[in-house]
Order: sequence, then structure tokens, then C-alpha cells
Amino acid sequence: MDLYDKILNKEDIESIIELIKEDKKIITRLYSYETIFSKTLNYLLVNRNKNTDLEYLFTIFIDILSGSLINKPSDLLSCIQKIKNKNNQILFLKTIMHHRLVNDDFLISLGGNKFVFEHLPYDLSWIEIPVIKYGSKAIISATEKLSIGQICPLIDCIEDTSLIEYLVGWAFEEDKLNDSGVDYFMQRREKKSETDNIKFNKKYKTKREQYYPLSML
Repeated sequence: MDLYDKILNKEDIESIIELIKEDKKIITRLYSYETIFSKTLNYLLVNRNKNTDLEYLFTIFIDILSGSLINKPSDLLSCIQKIKNKNNQILFLKTIMHHRLVNDDFLISLGGNKFVFEHLPYDLSWIEIPVIKYGSKAIISATEKLSIGQICPLIDCIEDTSLIEYLVGWAFEEDKLNDSGVDYFMQRREKKSETDNIKFNKKYKTKREQYYPLSML
């Protein structure tokens, strides 16, 4: 079977899958053809649980995407363009965000890219990773006081306020919040009961250590 015949003439996904089984390097070549790549990824997402071969190929796809192919936020839009089911889109994004090989610079860049963010399906399971990566890097690197918008450029798109509160609380503790940020933090804290504040502080400490070990703080 000829790969280019399948890509350029027939867009025969099942035949492409068979070619990939024979040679995994085809995945990298296929990535240049955005539409057919996304269709192939969609096929694997839909059928991955039907047999171990497809499940294995899906894992290989994700490994290669995370480790070498996805380098900028807009790459995600190319990947999901033919993934029809929203839940499958979210599963794909969650799998990429949590992957051990994914590049930190990619995650940080995504955490500040409003255009791409607004074109992806909203779900906290994947969103918290780039948002926290961006915010934590901004806090750690800051040499002056930061506004909330500088800590989280996507604040207008975030439905879960706990993400914002987490980052603002971190910046407050590090004395890197500007006056308006401090006002926001104090107002939010005053609205919480003592029990809520204790729960939030435990969650905040655990999440912070998850993303940046104590040795890095």
C-alpha cells in the first residue's frame, strides 16, 4: 500500500491505520497533512477500546504528539478539527496536558493564548494545567508586583474561580500582588468561612507542591 495514495486520493483511514501498524514513523509524516491526521486521530479515539492494537496505536499517537509534534497552542486546533464528539475532544486535551512528555513551554504558552483557548472545549480536567503553569511561572519569575490579569491572562474565560483564587493566593503569599490584586484576595477570603479557608489552604498547598516541588520554591 502506498501512503500518498491513501492520503491524497482516497483518504482511506483504515488503510492508513494498517500502514501505521507496519511503520510507526508514518505518524510523523502524516502530521503534515492536518485534515487526514485529525481524521485518523478521531478514528483511534472512537475505536480505541475495540481491540488492543487500536488502543496501542492511540497510545503511540499521544506519545509522539506530546513528545515531539505539538510545539505551539494552535497545533491543538489542527489535531481536533475532525474530532466530532466533544467528550472525545476533552479526553484528547486532558491526555495531552497530563502527559509526561509534554513541553512546559507549550503549556505556559497555551495558558496565555486567549484565541486558541476560546476555540477549545471548556473542561477543568485539562484547563487547570496550562492556567496554573502560566500563572506559577509568572509568579516565580516576577521582579515587580503583578496584576491578576498578568497572573492569569485568561481570567475572563475561566468559569472555575478556585483556579484564580489559587494563583492569587500564591502571589499574595509571595508578596507579588499589586494593590488591586490584594483587594481582590482579601475580599474573597472575607467571604469564606474559617472552615472554607482551611480547606482552600490545604488544597492550595497540595496543588502548589504538585506543580512545583518544595525544592524549587
